[in-house]
Order: sequence, then C-alpha cells, then structure tokens
Amino acid sequence: MNVAKDVTGKACDGDTMASAGTTIYDIFTIYDYSISGDFTDGHEIGDLNFGETDGVLNGSSPDKRPIALTGPNYKKR
Repeated sequence: MNVAKDVTGKACDGDTMASAGTTIYDIFTIYDYSISGDFTDGHEIGDLNFGETDGVLNGSSPDKRPIALTGPNYKKR
C-alpha cells in the first residue's frame, strides 16, 4: 500500500492493462458527499468509480469514452 507499481500490460480482474504510452479516455467520480437510498449502493465520501466499458465504449478514443460509471466502486480506507 502507498507504493507505486507498474501495471502496464498486466491482467487485473480479467482485463489487460494498457501498454506504456497508450492514451485511455475515461470518466470517473470521487464522491464528496454521503448519499443513501436504494438507488445509490451506499456510496460514501471518498468512494471512487471509473467508466463502464463495453465492446463499443472502450476508451480507445474520445468518441468511445464510457458514458456510465462502474460498480462496484473503490472504497476509501
């Protein structure tokens, strides 16, 4: 934890990370407020979500940038 690691070209959760020098177009949010309710999945302050990719919206160009956020999110520790 708190140590930079090179993940270029490595697999993570079934996806291969981009090689060095590759530009990935993405969206993300860091929740800066606490929300609750059935539709929110219980996000808390500091939670992080990235864009949901698929076969078309894969982040390979600005036109193919994801338009929705992923779940699950990454929790602040």
